[in-house]
Amino acid sequence: MKTTLKILLLALIMIGLFSCVDGPKLDGQIVFESERDGHTEIYVMEEDGSNQQRLTFTVGENSRSTLPHWSPDKSKIAYSTGKNGHQDIYVMDSDGSNVNRIWNANGTQKEAWGPQWSLDGQSITFVSNSGGNYDIYVMDNDGSNIRQLTSTEGNSKFSEDPAWSPDGEEIAFNSNRDGISEIYVMRSDGSDLRRFTYTPGSGLGAGKPDWSPDGKRILFPSSQVRNSMNWYDAVDIYVMDADGSNLHRLTHTGDNGSPVWSPDGTRIAFSSHRSGNWRDNREIYVMNADGSNVQRLTFNEVWDSHPQW
Repeated sequence: MKTTLKILLLALIMIGLFSCVDGPKLDGQIVFESERDGHTEIYVMEEDGSNQQRLTFTVGENSRSTLPHWSPDKSKIAYSTGKNGHQDIYVMDSDGSNVNRIWNANGTQKEAWGPQWSLDGQSITFVSNSGGNYDIYVMDNDGSNIRQLTSTEGNSKFSEDPAWSPDGEEIAFNSNRDGISEIYVMRSDGSDLRRFTYTPGSGLGAGKPDWSPDGKRILFPSSQVRNSMNWYDAVDIYVMDADGSNLHRLTHTGDNGSPVWSPDGTRIAFSSHRSGNWRDNREIYVMNADGSNVQRLTFNEVWDSHPQW
């Protein structure tokens, strides 16, 4: 009997060892932007902060590669870069190879950035000033069939940071069309526009939203509570139900931004300057979905931001 138990125990140990041979799977990786090598580039790391690798090598003193977003199958990354003089949108394989430009400003001032894949992988939303103001557009994943979804009127008005709902039926975004920046939701064709947040008092508004994987909640950074004229000292992370109700605050430190859900909806990655000066020392953190158990993933004393799980 003892011999049988020893053999069984050894077998269980070996199964555990072999199951870990390949290390963390791609679904557990976080893609992000960082200035650690002089200017902004795209990097990837495991969800515990290990194995950080640089994927882009942008040429040009004032060029930046920024705002990365995984394709649904994690095989590709869409991102923005200004390496040709103006901000264009590119897609590359998840290891940084096979780079293709799918939005080309052609030397004009009509730039585009902030690409977001639809959950079926067929479409990409983005922001562009092609129509005058900064508005939200959508195109097929090869850059064809471009359509404008929002038409934001007025000087210095914008609609930006589009985020698809998991079922692909709706897009959440932030806009200052009614004054300060708030969260809005529209149908994926741009119809049925609804406002979801109403910042009280002299708050500075709400920013980049992200849907939970089950489509029931929306994350966003906001200055809902604090009355501060300095955006970077006023922002915390909030969550609300997908109909705009049940608003709940998750962080209480100021200057927390770019929150995104983990694929299973149990954790949230975000950026924060809680460790130092907001511009020179912004790092990436993760926390549980209820705001507990905050852990720091990057330690570079530079700009590390815009994580995407």
